[in-house]
Amino acid sequence: MKKFILIVCILFLSADIAVAQSFGFGPRVGINASKITKGGKEARAGLNVGVFAGIDFSKLGIEVAAMFSQQGANYKYVYNYEEFDAKMKLNYINIPVVVKYNLIGGLDVFLGPQFSALVSAKTKSEKITVNVKDAFKRGDVGGIVGLDYQFRLGLNIGVNYSFGFLKTVRKSYDISSSFFDKGDLQTMIDRVNGKNGAWQLTFGWRF
Repeated sequence: MKKFILIVCILFLSADIAVAQSFGFGPRVGINASKITKGGKEARAGLNVGVFAGIDFSKLGIEVAAMFSQQGANYKYVYNYEEFDAKMKLNYINIPVVVKYNLIGGLDVFLGPQFSALVSAKTKSEKITVNVKDAFKRGDVGGIVGLDYQFRLGLNIGVNYSFGFLKTVRKSYDISSSFFDKGDLQTMIDRVNGKNGAWQLTFGWRF
């Protein structure tokens, strides 16, 4: 009898979850204001674009996304006793995996880990752009936390902060350029040897 009651309870719970769950997916696009902890005072503006998919169980939900994200930092460096402005452009494929909790209505809070793969790394100064990908780590591991609102028609709007746990630059690297002295180029790279951080505002459509 006890086993029968237990089986009934499990089936009832499973049915309740099946009714409560809601699967959705769609495109997402947004803007970034990114920095590197050792970078300059000004954030680098960029885009993030990709796709997401998620499933909701009443108050809780799980969502995963794949986003191309333009990150990096604006910074300054000194060459021949003169200060110059420069940009470090780091482009990543970010894969956040988050747990969502519904606060009220369509408003959710979420957090979780984020895994990143470096696509390209370039530094730009005085209209000169140099490929410096070999000086940077191929990936990053971090976290993401934020809020989003899901409208009934399908539109969702979110704001979040993502952060890396690892420093961006490799411990050792050998890189050179025909435009910059090797030592000066290394100095420029070392100026941004910190951890990624980015505020992001996103707009998506859930089908």
